[in-house]
Amino acid sequence: MTDFPKDYQSKIEERVYHIKDYLSILKDMLDKIVYETVHMSDEELKYDRGRFVSMTDMVLDKDKDGFYDKDLHLQTLCVELEQYRRFGKILYGRDKEVDEQNKHKIDKEFFDDREFDEDEYRRYK
Repeated sequence: MTDFPKDYQSKIEERVYHIKDYLSILKDMLDKIVYETVHMSDEELKYDRGRFVSMTDMVLDKDKDGFYDKDLHLQTLCVELEQYRRFGKILYGRDKEVDEQNKHKIDKEFFDDREFDEDEYRRYK
């Protein structure tokens, strides 16, 4: 096996693993965690951040780096990471507490014993 020059190898690693991009994102996240989310109370963290973001009807604009509302997404990642650190899980909410099995039951009255003539049966088969 041929040894590649170190600079060539690092270029390949950067192309494959995008290390610089990840380090930049992680640095931004760490700044936000240190200055904001770690100081949030448990009550401030007890909400479904993903649902909040999806339900807010915001128009997302690109910033100078080409990111859509970078701060909003960094805040979401940091809040969810802090939830995971404090509570051992990311918090997801529900509109109503429902029994999941009963929620998806099919109404048996929906089906009936209709007779189809042969032509109609072939058309839908």
